[in-house]
Amino acid sequence: QALLLESGVALDLRTQMLFLERQFFVNGEAFSCGDSVDWSILVELADKRELGPQTVSAYLLDQLYEWYQCGYLQCN
Repeated sequence: QALLLESGVALDLRTQMLFLERQFFVNGEAFSCGDSVDWSILVELADKRELGPQTVSAYLLDQLYEWYQCGYLQCN
């Protein structure tokens, strides 16, 4: 597991994040989440549009970094 950036992340103002059960959609791109801890973190991101510093799985960290590279996420 890894610490998600010391300051957390936020969705870019232009980013849409929706979810239905275990399926998440970020600007139309689908992402499935099977882990319940990762799922609750992603639900928080979708609802609040930001995450504070916290520990996340390596799998989720990789996905968040990919979204950051696409411009979907910003560092707080």
